Formats: sequence, structure tokens, C-alpha cells
Amino acid sequence: MPNLTGFKEDRVGVYIEKDPYAILDYTLDFTNWLPSGDTIASITVTAETISGDSTPLAIDSSTNTTTIVTANI
Repeated sequence: MPNLTGFKEDRVGVYIEKDPYAILDYTLDFTNWLPSGDTIASITVTAETISGDSTPLAIDSSTNTTTIVTANI
């Protein structure tokens, strides 16, 4: 798994726990997972809504470098 910033992990998987009024950057660093010479050219960031969640996550914006993806959530 890539290096994560702002994420938590439990026995079910990786998730984000945040204040519904906060707007924060979350990053995934794929440096150690990309084969030598490969880079990230473009990205699509989506958020999955949990059934019954009254304040689902929303992606405000996202950016990438050649190895790091950042989403403003």
C-alpha cells in the first residue's frame, strides 16, 4: 500500500475520519509502488458514500505530481 496522510485503517479497510466542516488535504505517495521509470500522468479521485451517512465526503479538488496524489476533501 502507498504511504498515506490523513487516512486511518481498520480490519475492513482504509477510511477517512474528519470533522464534517473541515476541508483538508489527503495525500497518497506512490513512490515506492511505481515501477522504475513509471509516473502518474493523470488521476481521478472519488469518494464512496456510506449508507446512512448524513455528512458524506465530497472531493473539492485534486492534484498530482509524478508520484503523489493529493485530494482536498
